[in-house]
Parts: sequence; structure tokens; C-alpha cells
Amino acid sequence: MTPEALFIAALKDEETREAAFTKLVQRYKERLYFHIRRMVISHEDADDVLQETFIKVFMLVTHLYNTVATL
Repeated sequence: MTPEALFIAALKDEETREAAFTKLVQRYKERLYFHIRRMVISHEDADDVLQETFIKVFMLVTHLYNTVATL
């Protein structure tokens, strides 16, 4: 299994989901924040959009398809 497939499996597993999601947030929050910041005017709005994005990801993570393993 590839590292990406293992990471997706960790996100889908209830026992490891929180730790894997924390790792996901740490890995992508800065890059995603600056991408969002280019689209919105204020820092506060960018923070809100970033938070909402990660909430949606957390809520939908169990529906991820493990397509990375087949690449």
C-alpha cells in the first residue's frame, strides 16, 4: 500500500481519524490559507473559510474513495 493509501485508510478509521486529520490540517492549513486569502479581502474571512473547509473535509472524510492506491 502506498503512503497516500495508508493515510486515507487512517482518515477513514474511527480509531485513527482524529490523529490523521490533525496531521492533514497541519500539513495543508498554511498553503490553503494563502490560497483562500487571495480570494477574500480580510484575514478574518480567510480564517472562517479555512475553518469551514476543514469542517467539511472532516464531515465527508468517510466518503473518500481510495483511488490513490490504484494510481
